[in-house]
Amino acid sequence: MVVRFSVSFPAELLEELDSFTRRIGIKSRSEALRLAVTQFISTNRWRLAKGRIAGILLVLYDHETHGLEEELTEIQHRHLDIVVSALHVHISKRECMLAIVVKGDASMARKLYENIARLRGIRQIQYSIITY
Repeated sequence: MVVRFSVSFPAELLEELDSFTRRIGIKSRSEALRLAVTQFISTNRWRLAKGRIAGILLVLYDHETHGLEEELTEIQHRHLDIVVSALHVHISKRECMLAIVVKGDASMARKLYENIARLRGIRQIQYSIITY
C-alpha cells in the first residue's frame, strides 16, 4: 500500500533536491524521499537498539581546545568494553579527526556517543553503526 502525504521544504532545499536527484539518476522526488527515509531509519536504528552493535564513530574536533584531546582519551578508556581501536587523523593545522571503532553493547555505544558529543570543541560527530 502506498500513502500520499505532504511535506514542507524551504524552496532552496527543494531546488537542490531536484537538481541533485536528476544528476544521480533518481527519477522522482518520491523515490528520493523513500531512499532518504530508508537510509535515515537504517542509520539511526542502533540509537534505540538493545543488543549488540559494531561500527565507527567519526569525530571532527578542534585540537587547540584546551584539554579536549585528554578528555577524548579518558572517555575512550572508560569505554574499553566497546572501543576496539582508534585512529587519529590530522585534517588541518587546527582540526583533527578521530575514528573510533566500536563493537559491543548498544547502550554502551550510545553512552560513548553522548559523552563525546557534549564536549566543547567537537565540531562534528557522525557514525556508521550496524546492529547484529
